[in-house]
Amino acid sequence: MPERKTIFILEDILKSIEHIQTYTKGLSFEQFTSHFMAVEACLYNIQIIGEAVSILHRI
Repeated sequence: MPERKTIFILEDILKSIEHIQTYTKGLSFEQFTSHFMAVEACLYNIQIIGEAVSILHRI
């Protein structure tokens, strides 16, 4: 399987960061932790970032 170009992997990381910022904008920590869907969405994007970093580490 051909490897993805580094630029696309970095774009995935940046997109995930933007999503996390969108989900948490204007929320205090207490508000954030009480919104199950926001927490789950952020965790999902953190997982994407972790997988992308893992791929970059192998390149």
